[in-house]
Amino acid sequence: MENEFKAWDVKNKKWLEEFYISQTGKVLIPNFNYYPREIEEIDNVIIVNFIGRYDINNKKIYNGYFLQDNTVNYCKYIAWIGNSFKWKSILNQRGLEKQRAIGKLFPAYDYEEIQNTERYKIIGNIYEKSLLIKQS
Repeated sequence: MENEFKAWDVKNKKWLEEFYISQTGKVLIPNFNYYPREIEEIDNVIIVNFIGRYDINNKKIYNGYFLQDNTVNYCKYIAWIGNSFKWKSILNQRGLEKQRAIGKLFPAYDYEEIQNTERYKIIGNIYEKSLLIKQS
């Protein structure tokens, strides 16, 4: 699996375009206010890993992402569990609304091995969107 990471800046609520990870695990960014560029350490950054799989549009999937196929009430959530990436079916916005309307709980699912991501589309992640993903 290809080692690739993205960094979410918690304070500014955005993905960092350029960053480095030091040998001690600190996140460093270039400071463009100085020439030559200096590197500064920042806190409150979440590093996410590429899981080695792509969605239906050939986009890279990272941990913390939500994927949707043609299932009406559920979407998949990607997470690092134990020693590997796994996914879990969770209710999407439509599923939550339907559950409330009929007054009956839908089944809950455990994490399982990831399969066939190529038929799923990325619909968001836990950093840029809430868990309640609205369906189009």
